[in-house]
Amino acid sequence: MAFSLIMTSVLDLVKKTQYGKGMGIPGMGMALGNAMGAPFGGKIGSIDPLYPLYFGSLLLLLGALITAFMLKERKLDSRPTSFIDSLMLLREEKKIFIPYAFSFVERFTVGFFVGVFPIMLAIKYGLGPGTIGMYMAAFLIPFALLQYPFGAISDKIGRVPPLIVGSLLYSIVVISVGSTPPPFLALIMVMGGIAGALMYPPSAALAGDFTVPEKRGTAMGGFNLFGSFGFAIGPFIGGLIADSYGFHVSFAAAGLTVFLVALVFLPLLISVSRNK
Repeated sequence: MAFSLIMTSVLDLVKKTQYGKGMGIPGMGMALGNAMGAPFGGKIGSIDPLYPLYFGSLLLLLGALITAFMLKERKLDSRPTSFIDSLMLLREEKKIFIPYAFSFVERFTVGFFVGVFPIMLAIKYGLGPGTIGMYMAAFLIPFALLQYPFGAISDKIGRVPPLIVGSLLYSIVVISVGSTPPPFLALIMVMGGIAGALMYPPSAALAGDFTVPEKRGTAMGGFNLFGSFGFAIGPFIGGLIADSYGFHVSFAAAGLTVFLVALVFLPLLISVSRNK
């Protein structure tokens, strides 16, 4: 709930022509939090397993206080008359399913990285937790740092080119993860972070582009709903495929899913781009 409202607040604060870099800001923060939180939590967790929970709770409390005192409510000319009226966005703006599909597939593949990737490195290559964390950081750091500039690029040239190029590159990278051994795998992970950063901000910005101001909260909630569903089932499906057919097939399936979504929605994206 909090993250959907953060994204909605960004859309409220920035101009529509800056939605791309606006969406790059929370995306960058989320990815940097993932990249920094895991190793830092591991450090203080080695002292006491409860310390990361205490520290995380304090950070959330601090965020709530900052929000209460510093974030101003944006006044809108109109609001949906009811909760049901707000949900009608899905029926009124069918184009909104385009960014929702990309949100699903991007989070779906992240589920493979969270659930299957560490196990693959441990079982297939015998790597320890510290080295596995470095490989994860190789993906997360460029994914975090490049979201804002790539979002700004999507504001300049449009959402469709970076979204399609990023999706195609990302699919190739994900397919390669299961069959590329260390140390070359580190380069693949860096390329995956770059491609993911090219793909995420324009897809999130499209959710804002396709809705009216009074229904932005619904739009971003749906965007995160589809993404969270993909993230929830990614580790489960990835693990099932890896158990039955091997790690290389598991990541090949994840990459092909990205490719198929990009292929299916390419005509719609081109149509949307031409109509603007």
